[in-house]
Parts: sequence; structure tokens; C-alpha cells
Amino acid sequence: MNKLDQVVEELAQMIFAQVKAAEQRAHDQLEALAAQFTKDLLALQSQMQGLSTLLDAAAARTIDVDTRLIALAREPGPQGERGVDGAPGPQGEKGDIGERGEKGERGMDGAPGPQGERGMDGAPGAQGERGEKGEQGGFLPTEEARSLIALELDAMLGGGRFHSLLAAQVEEEVKRIEIMVPEPVHGKDGVDGKDGVDGKDGRDGVDGKDGNNGTDGRDGRDGRDGKPGPAGRDGMDGKDALDLVVHDSAQVGRVYPKGTWLRFGGGLWRAARTTDPMEPLPTFEEQRAGMVDSGWECVVAGVAGIDVAQIDARTFQLALALTNETKAVPLVVPALLDQGVWKDGTAYAQGDVVSSGGSMWIAQDNTQDKPGTSDAWRLSVKHGRDGRDASQEKREPPRVSLK
Repeated sequence: MNKLDQVVEELAQMIFAQVKAAEQRAHDQLEALAAQFTKDLLALQSQMQGLSTLLDAAAARTIDVDTRLIALAREPGPQGERGVDGAPGPQGEKGDIGERGEKGERGMDGAPGPQGERGMDGAPGAQGERGEKGEQGGFLPTEEARSLIALELDAMLGGGRFHSLLAAQVEEEVKRIEIMVPEPVHGKDGVDGKDGVDGKDGRDGVDGKDGNNGTDGRDGRDGRDGKPGPAGRDGMDGKDALDLVVHDSAQVGRVYPKGTWLRFGGGLWRAARTTDPMEPLPTFEEQRAGMVDSGWECVVAGVAGIDVAQIDARTFQLALALTNETKAVPLVVPALLDQGVWKDGTAYAQGDVVSSGGSMWIAQDNTQDKPGTSDAWRLSVKHGRDGRDASQEKREPPRVSLK
């Protein structure tokens, strides 16, 4: 074997060994992925088992609704409607008259009426007896008296200068007398004379306006009750509990009396009052709200339906519609999602799988860290060693001999 054949054989063995190593790594990776897939499948089966348990509980609640419905059917029914009033009994005997109530307080006086017209003067009364004479009062000339004296003297003396001088002297004398004469003192009043005969009465004046009403007096005591009349006829009997009718659903536009029972949304409802007519509504939530607004009340709640919707690649929304409410439960499936090559600044969620530096990494938590720099990433598959570079020198191709 020449040197070229030896090199070719060594190269072939090396390639074969690398191929075997690559096959072994691929086999190991497939086994690791299979083990992880099995683990995730078991977790999903556990979640589905929990969902099955929830569904069994909902079915048990539905059976409980039927059981309670049967129990309600055996319980006494609601009070029957009031029977028709009987004919009125004959008139009872008249009771004794009650005692007279106390007299009310006097009302306030009304405002005085307008002044009536002046009556005609009566005839003058008889002359009363003359009173005793009072004492003589003093004399004090007044201005009017002095003027009269001056006029009298002027008339007696014929006027002129002599008259003026005499009048002046008289005036001075009068003033001197006024000073000398004390002020007059009024004498005592005489005894009043006897009253004269009364004159005839004048005509009545116009009546004044009425005054405000006085406060009402206290009520008198009640009289004794009369004898009771005969009892009226008995009303109709109410319905028995066994005659209770449960309707399947509320009909649109119909009015139900108080106490009516019906099924709706997997539960049992009762009319709390005379209901309002229902309108056609498109969704279950709107129909349930319309039941409450129309006068119905939920007595026994059941399950109306279950809906499952996918929110994203891992999350599902479980909507459980009960008779009187709706509950939403999120369901997260821990599945591995391939997110390609890791990119700086991208937010990754728990379970995301990326490649970085030739290795495969699985996110253990929500993170933006670079794989290999924190515990948020776990190395799943490590990259292999780089192969040796082939020689760059030119070689002649091996000769193949044909025999």
C-alpha cells in the first residue's frame, strides 16, 4: 500500500468515526427529546384528569339539582291565593253613643271689622243739676284784651295825638297791673250734674269681617264597637305541593304569577313577584340578566355549559357557565416551543427553546438574559467539537487500476 492509499484510508476512517459520533449525538438528542416529551405528556394527562374531575363534579351538581327538585316537589306548596270574599253579613246593632269629647279651646279673636256709620244723635237729656260755684280766678289781660281797650279809648276820644299819648299811658298802666296781679288759679271743679236721659239708640254699624278660625277642640272618645257580624264564607283551598308545575323555560312575552317555578340554565328558578314579559335575547348572559330584571330568582344553581378556547400556544381558557354566574379558569400546558436563534432584547417565556453558540437552551423562567449568563436558561444540547481543516495542498487523485 503506497502513502496515498494510506492517507485515503485514514481520511475515510476519520470521516466514518465522525459520522458515527454524529449519529450517536443525534440518537442521544432524540432520546432526551423523547424523555422530555413523555414528561410533558404525563403533565398534560394530569391536567386533563383534573378537567375530567371538574366535569364529574359539574355532573354531580346537575344530579343534585334533580334531587333537590324532587325534594321541593314533596315539600308543602306556597300559600294558596286568597279565596273570594264571602257575602257581607247583616248589619250589626248600633253601638252605644260614645261619651262627648272635651270642649276645644277657644279660637283666636278675629280682626276687628271696619268702623260702622255714626248713628243719629239721640234727643238731648234733661238738664243736670247746677254744680257748686268755683272760686273767683285772677284777671290777666291778653293781647286781644289790650287791643280792644285801645280801640275803645280811641273811639271815645276821637283819635289824634292825645289819643296816642293816652293809649301809651294806658298801655303802661296795663303792664304795671299785669305785674302786680298774680296769675289766676283755677278754681275747683263743681260737682257733676246728674246724667240726662239716654237718647235713642243709633243705627247698627256694618258688621266687621269674620276673624280667623279657632283651634279645633280635642276629639271625643270613640264609641263602643258594635256586635260583630256573621263570618263570611270560606275561600277556595290552595294547591297541594304535589300539584307543583315546573315549566321548562320562560316563554317570550308571557307574564307568570308569583310562585311559578321553571328550569333555566341548568338550574331552578322561582317567580319572586308577578313577572314582566321576557324579550328575545341572543346570548345566555343577556337572557340570565333578563330573568333577574323580569322578577325571577335563582333557587338552585346548576351548570349551563362549558367552553374551552385557546388563548396562545400554551394557554387555554376554560369558561364554566353556571345558572347564576360564569367562571373563567385559565389552563396552562407546559409545552416546549422552538423560538429559533436567540435574539438580544427579545422576551422569552418559560419553556421556550432557542439555539445560541451552536447549543440548544431551554428557558426555565421568563427572561431576556443571554443563554449561559444566568440560571434562567438550561443547556439542553451542547454543540460538538469542530472538525480539523483538510490540507490545502494539491494532490493527484488516486489511481484506480482495473484488472
